Amino acid sequence: MERFPFGGKSLRQDRRAAIEGLPLQLMILVIIAGLATTVIVGWMGSIDVPNGIGAVNVEPGHILLDEGENGIRYAEDVQLNVAVFDRMGDPIPGAAVVLSGSSVSDGKGSAVYAVTGSDGVARFNSLSMQTNGGLGQIDITVSKSGYGSNSEAKVLLI
Repeated sequence: MERFPFGGKSLRQDRRAAIEGLPLQLMILVIIAGLATTVIVGWMGSIDVPNGIGAVNVEPGHILLDEGENGIRYAEDVQLNVAVFDRMGDPIPGAAVVLSGSSVSDGKGSAVYAVTGSDGVARFNSLSMQTNGGLGQIDITVSKSGYGSNSEAKVLLI
């Protein structure tokens, strides 16, 4: 016959049996886990959020096109302002803003780009654009070293 430490009965048979050390061990484990969690959360709270482009606002949000010959629709002498903000809502000076799509041009025949000023706004003057009938859009890409890039802003051509 096998000998059991609790008066000859197994734990299943002995209803008076208890494991006295278990609640103390659990309490110690919970305290250690709580302290470790507090240390990790405190360490993570001291990490700075990386800079990033938070919002790109475009004025106007859409441009009305005129009817031209052979179904070509166009607009000339358009002014466009692009405001760039970081994740905290502060303006980002020195960000490069590039316009593309719908044959957008500044009259110089090169890529259409500008750099934001101290107020975080890039200003485009005397733009022209065209579509071959229907709707179009101008894609806006903003980038700055240390902030990444954002290409979510668009201007609808109606």
